[in-house]
Amino acid sequence: MRAQGAGTPEIFDRASHGGKGTAHLPVGGVKGSEPTENPPLAQSSPSRRSRNPAASALFGVVGSRGNRWYYQRNRVNPRHTGTPTMPASYIPPTDSGFDLWIVNFSTLATATPTAYGLTAPQAVTLAALVATWEAAYLLATTPSTRTKPSVADKDNARFAAEAEARIMAMIVQAWPPITPLLLADLGLTVRDTTPTPIPAPVTVPLLSIVGASNLAMTLRYADELTPAARRKPFGATQLQLWRYVGALAATGPEQTAFIGAVTKNPVEVTFTTPDAGLLATFYGRWQTRSGLVGPWSLPVTMSVAAGTA
Repeated sequence: MRAQGAGTPEIFDRASHGGKGTAHLPVGGVKGSEPTENPPLAQSSPSRRSRNPAASALFGVVGSRGNRWYYQRNRVNPRHTGTPTMPASYIPPTDSGFDLWIVNFSTLATATPTAYGLTAPQAVTLAALVATWEAAYLLATTPSTRTKPSVADKDNARFAAEAEARIMAMIVQAWPPITPLLLADLGLTVRDTTPTPIPAPVTVPLLSIVGASNLAMTLRYADELTPAARRKPFGATQLQLWRYVGALAATGPEQTAFIGAVTKNPVEVTFTTPDAGLLATFYGRWQTRSGLVGPWSLPVTMSVAAGTA
């Protein structure tokens, strides 16, 4: 019985010898996708004047459906035209939900503005806009005073209060001493800044020898949960491949030697002339990018073929 020969085994790349579709060892890391740029913001049509005269005077643009709708639809910072703002998910879409959110935000900002990285004048400005919103919201939701003008006033008041609150929210989010608890109190998004570690794989790879030629074997692998697919399990970036060559098959992975990390499928491994006629036993296990490994696969064994190339 003879263990695998000294030195790193030769790994044959079929593609470099006129073949197709077979990976070789060792393989480098997985390439990441290239970032894509955000699409340009849509421009409002100048065909009609804005339905919001105050916004037209402030921003100097007109839109087919009014500046208020343009800015809400495109999520543009109303004080810096063309600059995307924070995601809108932290502001409730309904008027009733917005009322609760904006009153809480303004109350906390007015009580202790410096605790959130704000100033007293900023809090006073928002409080005045919130008071205008509250009055307009009450008129627009009371049946006896609900008219088209009152609804329009309510929409304009919300637009002004929301725009100011967004600017203040960006200041709060960018303030270094801010804590997740204070952000939650204001009703703002608490960003997860701690990456979640990827655990070690818990499934085993399924190895199979699908081809053999002169001093070479071709192996395929799959995960036990998806035997018909080539994809690796979640978190795994490569397959560790181990091999033992001897007169008898290996009885455990502790007898094998590491021959390479596989990232593509299938893979072809070559042997040396003294290996001809001996038994080659392979074991494998998944590995994450951080080096965590999963359980061993079952072994696959086949005699090393030798003949005229």
